[in-house]
Amino acid sequence: MLTNSQPVWANLVFEHNNSSFLVNRQNMWPNWQKGGFLGRRGLAEDLIYPMWFEGLWRVESIDLNHDDSEPLQYMVKFQKNRKNQIIGDRSFNAQSIGKANFGEQFLDVEDDPKSPNRQLALLKGNRFLETTILNRVQDKLSYGEYFRGDELALQIFHDPRLSRISKVETLSFFEPCKKLTLLSSRSLKGSICGEQWQVIYKFSDQFPSIFSSKANHYYLELTPLS
Repeated sequence: MLTNSQPVWANLVFEHNNSSFLVNRQNMWPNWQKGGFLGRRGLAEDLIYPMWFEGLWRVESIDLNHDDSEPLQYMVKFQKNRKNQIIGDRSFNAQSIGKANFGEQFLDVEDDPKSPNRQLALLKGNRFLETTILNRVQDKLSYGEYFRGDELALQIFHDPRLSRISKVETLSFFEPCKKLTLLSSRSLKGSICGEQWQVIYKFSDQFPSIFSSKANHYYLELTPLS
C-alpha cells in the first residue's frame, strides 16, 4: 500500500505547487521579472486541455490594454493525441494566428520533426521567426472545470539585416462562458471564455541582460465551429 500510494501523493503535491505557482504568477503580473519561473519542466508533453476544448473554434481576441483596437479574429483547433488527451494543433493554430497578425507577409509554419517544442514561421523577404518552448506549467487540479497554463518561449526573429531575440511568457486561463460576458450578445452555448497575461522580454545586442519588457492583456472568446 505504501509503495503504491507514495508516487500518487508526490504527484498531488507537485500539482498543488503548480496551482499555487500559477495563481501567484497571475497576481504578480505584469511584474514577472521580479519573480522566477519553475525549472525546465513540462517539456516532455504538450499542454493538456479539458475535453470540452476538442474541435474547431473561432477566436475573437480583445486587447484590454487598447480598448479602441479592433478585435483580432482567427481559428484554432484542438484534437486528441495518442493518449486520448486533448492538445492544441500547434501547426494549424500557428498558421491561423500568423495570418491574422502578419496578413500577406505571412507564408507558412514549419514544425521541427524532432521536437514538439520548436517551430518556424516563414515570412516574405527571407524573414522567419524561430520559436522554442523553454518551459510549460499547468494546473491539473481543476478536473476539467477550467484550464490554467503558462508557457515560456524563446523567440528569434531573423531578418537579412539583423536578428532580434526575446523571451515571451504567456499565462492563460479558460473556462466555459458564463451568461454575462464582454461578448454576450454574440455568445453561443458551449463557448469558452478566457484571459491571457503576457510579458515580452527583449534582449539587447550588446548586453546579455534584459533591457526592456512589454506587458499585454487579452480577453478571448472561443465560439464552436464543430
